[in-house]
Amino acid sequence: MHPEDSTLGMEETGRNCVQGVRDCLGNRDLGRFSRGIRRSVSCIEADPTALRRRWPITALYVATWAALIVLLWPGLGALRIPVALYALLLTGTAATSAGFGLRTGLGGLLFFVSDGLISLRLADLPQPPLADLWIMSTYIAAQYLLASGVLRAQRAASPTPQAAPAVV
Repeated sequence: MHPEDSTLGMEETGRNCVQGVRDCLGNRDLGRFSRGIRRSVSCIEADPTALRRRWPITALYVATWAALIVLLWPGLGALRIPVALYALLLTGTAATSAGFGLRTGLGGLLFFVSDGLISLRLADLPQPPLADLWIMSTYIAAQYLLASGVLRAQRAASPTPQAAPAVV
């Protein structure tokens, strides 16, 4: 691959990440929000060997997802299936981000926590004091950590421009 092609690919990936975050921010449509998450996850090209080395993290997220669904299920009514599927997508985001690096892993964890708090509200379960503050602060920190972690890795992977030959 030519270095310029690599740079163009990264620019497209960067635009995809930004659009994914835009789709998520302030959006109450679950379908569009889910598309935003999928678009954002596509930016996290996790190293498969890193994911295999961190399988306990993935297993912990899956177990947490299952426990959360069991807890929420009675109070969700018609939202049971959509919330379970969305939570599974979010679990995949968190697990994938953990394989990409510490910064993105923390972002994935905070995203998981933020939406976990929202799900408590959907199921009419008790929430922590100042729940809205916790939801938004963890969500904003999550988006920052995910986006900055991906951008940092892209910059590190981009080919360094070569100096032009000196004209004598």
